[in-house]
Amino acid sequence: MSKNIPLEQLLRWRLKQAEAAAPPPPKAAQLLQSARPWWEKRPKDFQSQLEHLRKLRSEHRHATTNKRRKSNGILVPALLVHKEAESGNYALVTHLGVVETKLHLRFKLETKLSPADKHFEVTLISNATTTPIFSVTTTFSADNTFQIETELPVEIAKDWEQLKLTSPMPFGLIIHSNVEA
Repeated sequence: MSKNIPLEQLLRWRLKQAEAAAPPPPKAAQLLQSARPWWEKRPKDFQSQLEHLRKLRSEHRHATTNKRRKSNGILVPALLVHKEAESGNYALVTHLGVVETKLHLRFKLETKLSPADKHFEVTLISNATTTPIFSVTTTFSADNTFQIETELPVEIAKDWEQLKLTSPMPFGLIIHSNVEA
């Protein structure tokens, strides 16, 4: 190869090589399908998990006040889904703050998680409408604490600004483990 090739020519040659080796772009339908949330892609799974969460919420309502409120937070029903297995849990919400439309949420699961599970998709489900509010991928720390920071729709942010850790939480959680990052 000659050492006198201009840099521009070399870069154009490399670009042509990269274009030739690149896979074809995805079709529009594939892009739309990949952008849909999990509850739209798998509606039967969602209905089953929602029913399990409703049962947890019902049991939660019948539990004593000591079970629902703790000195360092409040318990909310949480369904943990690992592969095909579902297990009922409670999440202790230790911090909830809304600044403008940004949600800051920290919670701990009562059940210890496997170190093999690295990534989780946490879906907040509205107690009032039993519909998903949002879903976010996150990780947890060594003490089973999850931290979520995400934008909320303006209407929800206004309602949630008033929430305190002593308030009943307006949501339950569905947590899928080992989600690809």
